[in-house]
Amino acid sequence: AFLTVGLNIGTPHTPIPTGGIGWRHTLPPVVLNGGPAPPGPDSARFTTIASWTSFGDLCYRGEWYRSKEEEFKRFSELPARVDQEFEVALRRHDPTAEGVQLLRANGWVVTESSQFSNLAGYRNYITQSRAEIGIAKNAYVKGRSGWFSDRTADYLANGKPALVQATGFERHLPTGQGLLAFESMEEAAEGVERINRDYKAQCRAAREIAEDYLDYRKVLPRLLEDCGT
Repeated sequence: AFLTVGLNIGTPHTPIPTGGIGWRHTLPPVVLNGGPAPPGPDSARFTTIASWTSFGDLCYRGEWYRSKEEEFKRFSELPARVDQEFEVALRRHDPTAEGVQLLRANGWVVTESSQFSNLAGYRNYITQSRAEIGIAKNAYVKGRSGWFSDRTADYLANGKPALVQATGFERHLPTGQGLLAFESMEEAAEGVERINRDYKAQCRAAREIAEDYLDYRKVLPRLLEDCGT
């Protein structure tokens, strides 16, 4: 059985080829240990954890499908549009790279993701965040793959709202409360305002989405049943 978190793969909603494989779709399962994390004293920033070097650009049928850096550049000016701090922890990044300098010039805080030496450090980073600002790879966005990140699942499980770039996943999950999707700069800015306007309610909704859709006790039985058919 072949599994994908690209929830639109193999459907008419994406041009991405299947390679002749009958893909089974799954959401990322999470273990909900206890209640959601309480806001920490430093939880002022929307954060995310990202890599720009996991794969190169790809041309398919005359169309280019590019990396996450492409989308970060598109939304680099977001801090200037709203009264909100943003931080991205990048994996093995070059501080002199054009994209990194562009983010910093526009007010983003850029750190190194190697600061997370274990799962406890990773979870602490999420719990100390106000919300997630999820920027997707250009290929996932342009291809309308329906990709949904396990990182976003972790934010939701910890009761942190997630403002996530639309990839087509919004066909499969509720959005608007707790989990918000955006396509344009204007929608991203509006999403920030909506989260901050009623933050506690957004946090509750984030946790509820994790409980209803991402809890491993619901995801894994469906996955195993699907793989057995």
